[in-house]
This record gives sequence, C-alpha cells and structure tokens, in this order.
Amino acid sequence: MSWTLTSGATTKTLAEWGISGLTRRRSSQALDVVQFVLDGVAYDSDEPFASESEVVITKDATIWFRGRVVAVRREASGRAERIIYE
Repeated sequence: MSWTLTSGATTKTLAEWGISGLTRRRSSQALDVVQFVLDGVAYDSDEPFASESEVVITKDATIWFRGRVVAVRREASGRAERIIYE
C-alpha cells in the first residue's frame, strides 16, 4: 500500500514528508475532515503546507482526499515539537 501527499508540484510519500497520525472524519452531507501530524518539526520552522493551500492524498494512485489546509496548530514541550494540520 503506497500513500502519497501532493502539495503544489511536490509529491512525496507520507514517510518522506514526516507525516503520522493520518485520520479522516466523514460526515453525511458535510465536508470530510483530514488531520495529520508532522512530528519533529521545529516549532518556529516554515510550514511545508501553508494555510489555504491545496493538498491531495492518494492511496495506491487513487485519490483518497483532496482539500485545503484550514487549520495549522503548533505544539511544543520540553521533549518534542510538532505541527498539526487539518
């Protein structure tokens, strides 16, 4: 099973992006919501996926999700830093 994410003209596997915790919430008659985490990314680093940018996630070359980044949340503790995307 091969998962990739495309942002702009760049396509990489989820592992190459450093993505973990990929989830999709589906609702009847509403938009799907996908959330994922970039672990180990510095709290103050540039965002690889800017707000309002489009991302396309594919599974085995079939589009699994297409949408815009609507929320970017940064978290940091003494042990870890990460960015959470929705």
